[in-house]
Amino acid sequence: MSDSIDLSGPIDVIPFDYSQLDIGPSSKTVRNCLIENLAMTYRRNGLSYEDIGIRMKITTEQAATAVRKGLKRYRHESAEAVKDVQIIELQRLDDLMAIAMGRTKGNDGRGAADPRYIDKVLAIMERKAKMQGLDSATKSEVTITASHEDSLAMLE
Repeated sequence: MSDSIDLSGPIDVIPFDYSQLDIGPSSKTVRNCLIENLAMTYRRNGLSYEDIGIRMKITTEQAATAVRKGLKRYRHESAEAVKDVQIIELQRLDDLMAIAMGRTKGNDGRGAADPRYIDKVLAIMERKAKMQGLDSATKSEVTITASHEDSLAMLE
């Protein structure tokens, strides 16, 4: 018999009293994360904040706050993961760039320079620029001035 809790489907039983959870100096943080995760699981399964509160023996407001904080933490963690993936992708592009530049210049030990790789170098440069936001749109501002007489003439 396993002591693990299955959180894959709807959860009908609170496995323990969260207020009694003590697992070291960061126990409050861990307890809050557990509460937030459970509240988000309930919400994902379609429960209202009121139903979440009843199941978790907390107020409706506390249930809503737990879901909101859990989502905020999830967004933060996701943003960090995206940054990590972006760093890896930029490193891969750097590796490809070194190969393509070597072949473009003939420095790769294969002989003469191959100008066909210029397009590949440019494509890699374009991809890196997009990933790093170097080619972001520029803001244009247009100012039109008209005299009072011009405005009146336009109305006639």
